[in-house]
Amino acid sequence: MGSIEIIDKPLDRAELSRRYAAMIDDPLYSGITGRLELNAWGQIIMTPPADVWHYCLAARLARRLAGALGGESFQEGAIACEGSGVLIADVVWCSPAFFAAHGRDRVLQRAPEICAEVLSPSNSTREIDEKTRGYLAAGALEVWIVDPEGRTITVHGQDGVKSRSDFGVDLAGLFDA
Repeated sequence: MGSIEIIDKPLDRAELSRRYAAMIDDPLYSGITGRLELNAWGQIIMTPPADVWHYCLAARLARRLAGALGGESFQEGAIACEGSGVLIADVVWCSPAFFAAHGRDRVLQRAPEICAEVLSPSNSTREIDEKTRGYLAAGALEVWIVDPEGRTITVHGQDGVKSRSDFGVDLAGLFDA
């Protein structure tokens, strides 16, 4: 008879990635609507689906980033953030060099240069703060918090909130309906 292994410390990136890949391959989870993430201990965190405006803003932002900066930008980027878990960024932007090195990863082992979260009514301040810290600790240069109601974007860098992004992206009209 076997023994149950008790997790006594947060999982490292490799184990988080392994568990996340196993979860998304498991047919048991295939019919779940919403976003599945893992916390630092490997527990599943489920977020309800967002509304249409949320997805529209995320898609617009992804197009703007790729159009202005080149490289690759996409939605729903899974990132293994040691100490935080496998977090799903609403939008990520990757430089050509980052994408060449990590573009085939099932779960990104480090964060792309820009990670963005589009706020939803189900988000908590604690959750967004934890995600911001997790992305920055995993290597993001900037984390953008997009507030559809306030029509604002707050940019976080390694030294805290920034007055503006270091990346030249024209976001005029992003929030226009």
